[in-house]
Parts: sequence; structure tokens; C-alpha cells
Amino acid sequence: GYKNYLSGIDKIYAQIKKLMKKDAYVVVEVSNTFDKDHPMTILAWDVGKVISKHFYLERDFIFCSKEGSLSSSTANNNHSYCLMFKNK
Repeated sequence: GYKNYLSGIDKIYAQIKKLMKKDAYVVVEVSNTFDKDHPMTILAWDVGKVISKHFYLERDFIFCSKEGSLSSSTANNNHSYCLMFKNK
């Protein structure tokens, strides 16, 4: 489920940190999710919080898609967040 997914993200970025040079950057594109059967999740910010345990969250960018849809029955595909982290 959701908590296991975030735990996996935590483990992955702990390993990535070991391979990265100091002052290197990693950018993660992630979207919040929702559908008709459950409320929206703040996945982008939950992922950001988890990765921030390993890297410094320097800034975010919003990526907007012209092809996206605001339909409440699909994932939020009209925009996503690009979270930029620095290895300090």
C-alpha cells in the first residue's frame, strides 16, 4: 500500500545518496493522485518529505501538460511537481 511505497522510496534514495557526489542534484517528478473511490493523496509532498531525510529539498517546479485532464476518475495528469534535491 501507500506506506510501503513510501518506505521503498526511502530505501531507494538512501542507496542513491551513497553513490552521489557532494553538491550533486537529483530531480524527482511526482504527482498527487486521486480517483473516484478515494480522496486525493498528497503523494508529491509525502515523497518530498521522505527524500528530504537524505537530501536537501532546494526547490520545486510545476510541470503543466496541455494534454492533461481534470477528470476525478483518473490520476492527476494535468500537472506534476519536479522536486529538486541537493546532496549536501
